[in-house]
Amino acid sequence: MRHVGRQVIRNSGEVVEAGFDGDVAAMTALLTKGFHVESEDGHRHTALSEATCQGHVEMLQCLLSLLMEKKLQERLTSHVEREHVAKLRIRDDLVALASSTASTAAGELKDMLLGLAADAVVNADKPRGRSANSRDERGCTLLALAAQHDNADVATLLLTHWKAPHAKDTYIDVFRAQVNARDMKGWTLVAIAVFHKAKRTTRLLLQHGANPRLKNQVLDDSLHYKPLQFTLLDEWESEQLASTLENNRNKFSVGAAEPLPSDGGATLLAIEVAEEAQQKASSKKKVPDKKTKSKKTK
Repeated sequence: MRHVGRQVIRNSGEVVEAGFDGDVAAMTALLTKGFHVESEDGHRHTALSEATCQGHVEMLQCLLSLLMEKKLQERLTSHVEREHVAKLRIRDDLVALASSTASTAAGELKDMLLGLAADAVVNADKPRGRSANSRDERGCTLLALAAQHDNADVATLLLTHWKAPHAKDTYIDVFRAQVNARDMKGWTLVAIAVFHKAKRTTRLLLQHGANPRLKNQVLDDSLHYKPLQFTLLDEWESEQLASTLENNRNKFSVGAAEPLPSDGGATLLAIEVAEEAQQKASSKKKVPDKKTKSKKTK
């Protein structure tokens, strides 16, 4: 029976020969056609044993990866287990692209996220994994990784693509990143960008609503690292103060109850200024009411 089992493997010598030659392309082509990775020749040599003897490192890496995959698939006995492994691999691929400084990283990340969204639409199911809000082992989201490496193209993709007109809900869920998310140590995205002197992504994050006043676990906010990015953060503070004062002037002179700006304007500074203005306005209105009542009693 063992002999018959070996004979069933078609053209096993070709697989072993590819391993001996270190020809990864030929090996990939053979396996794609259905040849077995553990094929043996007449001397019971395998592609792995031949590649080891010849010192073909790339071939060894290829074969070991395939064998590990085969063993893994044999261990995964349920759909739930296979789906869990698939989601972990998706996360790892997304994290690798977000961490990359290659010029093609943003394009590759976009294609991958589009594929996840398309699969979810076709299968009428939720996207696999957390997509744009996937996290690495430190709790960093894709946008946090882009901030760390100052990859402005990846940051722009995650901050703006979901806002495209007529975007479907599924695509929004896949692409939309949380601009004030924290990692496991409580660091916000803008704090990470400022700390790593990532000027381009710092500006992008501030423009899209990141709040540099949110503190991390050691009670430091992004303004604590102001010397690193003092120009951008000074500009942000000036813009927020000017925007808040303008909103309150409009509110109390014309009577229009305009909300604070959504692009980062709802900060502690903005709230304090707004509350102070409201208190002054309400106290002025209450004074004449008391005088009127006292005249009537007389």
